[in-house]
Amino acid sequence: MLFLGWGEAAMEGITLAKLFVFAAVAIGAYVSLLIAYGIGAGSFYKNKAKQRVKKYLRDLSRIEKINNKKEIN
Repeated sequence: MLFLGWGEAAMEGITLAKLFVFAAVAIGAYVSLLIAYGIGAGSFYKNKAKQRVKKYLRDLSRIEKINNKKEIN
């Protein structure tokens, strides 16, 4: 019941302009967090991809060396 009373008190001072400003701020905050997440995830996965490519190339060179030893013998 206390929450309903607080909600009514909060709604008394809200005008359409304030509602639009609040919506714009909320959308702006969401977009800025989305951009920050995209930048962070991009750099994180870029490093992961580099590590995986290095590991793949290292494994490939090991397999090549093994194949070369088998051909010699």
